[in-house]
Amino acid sequence: MWIEEPTSPDDVLGHAAIRRAVAPIGVATGEHGMNRVLFKQLFQAEAIDYCQLDWARLASLNEIIAVYLMAQKFGVPVCPHAGGVGLCELVQHLSVFDFMAVSGSLENRVVEYSTTFTGTSSIRAASTTVTTCCRRSPATAPR
Repeated sequence: MWIEEPTSPDDVLGHAAIRRAVAPIGVATGEHGMNRVLFKQLFQAEAIDYCQLDWARLASLNEIIAVYLMAQKFGVPVCPHAGGVGLCELVQHLSVFDFMAVSGSLENRVVEYSTTFTGTSSIRAASTTVTTCCRRSPATAPR
């Protein structure tokens, strides 16, 4: 369980103070983070329990990878932010990348996803996404 963006997105010290005050409830933030420097400061200040980077707001794939690697170094799980149509499909790929190339873990990770193109979204465990994305159908499996 976590609270999401309890203060201004770039208020690193505010996030750290809130995290200490509300423990054991976690603090999640990052959906408004624009570059790896902000995330580095959040990690160094031990200000967050969950990193919610946003594929569309973070500057590039290079920035995203840098944030994933820093999150792994600081032991902070990444639960990518998504909402509405499109972003939900993008973050599933980030979760698979995280599992296969960075963390090797599904613990404490969730993925926001949309079941239809109505703009509604839900949360599910990252393990469901990884299983769904990595499973081959019998028709396409190598023989």
